[in-house]
Amino acid sequence: MLISCENNEKQLDKEFTAVVEGFDRFGECWFGRTANDAPDIDGKVFFTSEKPLAVGEYVKIRVTDTLDYDLIGEVTSE
Repeated sequence: MLISCENNEKQLDKEFTAVVEGFDRFGECWFGRTANDAPDIDGKVFFTSEKPLAVGEYVKIRVTDTLDYDLIGEVTSE
């Protein structure tokens, strides 16, 4: 198993603040980064939101699933 997979699985059900970087129209979800994620080095966080978001906005997300290098979650408060 990849080390990144093991590290990502430790983040399941945890909450983080993420900055919104954009909307993935193919995945139909938002994406961004937490304070732990360096651009072009670490993975991203892909998340859903019931309300429209703006690039640069900070939101609280709860991690619900993982990929090899990325996290998947949902906005918990806006």
